[in-house]
Amino acid sequence: MRGGGWGAGVCWLALWVDPAAVKALQASVAWALDHAGELAPWAAQAAGWLVPLLWAAWALLAVLMLLVAIGLHVLVGRVVGRTTPGPGAGPGPG
Repeated sequence: MRGGGWGAGVCWLALWVDPAAVKALQASVAWALDHAGELAPWAAQAAGWLVPLLWAAWALLAVLMLLVAIGLHVLVGRVVGRTTPGPGAGPGPG
């Protein structure tokens, strides 16, 4: 079989990838899929506390970014307010 036993659509890949590496990758994926069913009950249990934790972290970061934006807005307003001349502060006529 050409391509080290690969399907017809990926025979050209055998020129650059070692077929033994592909076999090892296929075995690893098959093992992971076989054992994924064992993790399903744990994943459902973890989602019960992980989802509220992620929402709380998102809310905390959103408030933090809002406070930083407000602080920078106030800071820029103070700096620009000091350096910009007010009305009538420029040189007068003649």
